[in-house]
Amino acid sequence: RNRNDNDTRVDNADGNSSSSNKNNDNTIEEDDGTGRSSNHYFTESELSSWRDSRTTALQNLDEEMERLATNNQNGLILLDDNFHLRSMRRDVYNVCRRHITPGCCSDTTNHERIISFAIVFLDVSVSACFDRNRRRNEGTAARVPDRVIDKMAMTFEPPDGSRHCWETNSLVLTNESREDKLCKILSLLVNSLSSPVTPPPPVVDNSKDRAATLLNEVHNVDKILRCLVGVTCRKEKKMGGKANTVRKAVLNRIKTGKVIGGE
Repeated sequence: RNRNDNDTRVDNADGNSSSSNKNNDNTIEEDDGTGRSSNHYFTESELSSWRDSRTTALQNLDEEMERLATNNQNGLILLDDNFHLRSMRRDVYNVCRRHITPGCCSDTTNHERIISFAIVFLDVSVSACFDRNRRRNEGTAARVPDRVIDKMAMTFEPPDGSRHCWETNSLVLTNESREDKLCKILSLLVNSLSSPVTPPPPVVDNSKDRAATLLNEVHNVDKILRCLVGVTCRKEKKMGGKANTVRKAVLNRIKTGKVIGGE
């Protein structure tokens, strides 16, 4: 939504990520969707409230999408929030992916379900956010502490569709007129239908490959052990039976996973 302010009227359709407490200074580590993490400083009550509200929002989105699918209805869902971290937007994208019908994205002319995801980023200066915030009634929930706006400005991650697939359909709005904004948003929505959300990758069953690899490993080890048994028999025949028993025991441990390759 808005870069540093909660005073926005048009917004994006993205979501959230997981947070974990670090240290005792209320530093939290948030995944930005690239494997990196960054530290942000907020009070514990703020973190708890935001986590709860994001979880609820994602649940509501999931339920609404399920309702539309069950009733075979089309719909436009608007999520209005700062979504200041990229991972928050990714979480909403992933909710959308879970509702995709397999195969629906390869041919947009078919009658399968198609879901598009778009982001409207209102790039507002920090000074403008402070000004709007001061015009709110003091003491009300709508008024945000200045420190929150400052910290939001420092941690905000604008959408980058060139690097992150879930941010491909993004629009940045600044000082355009109301009419221009509406035209651009409409164009974004129309264009997003040409690049809908892709279904999650299929779960690959590697059990057969693992079984084949294990079988090959057992076979190779068995050949080595048989050679050792042969050497034992040639040097001391009475130990041949015991050596062969050990060979079978080792093979059995490998087959049952009690001995790992290289051990």
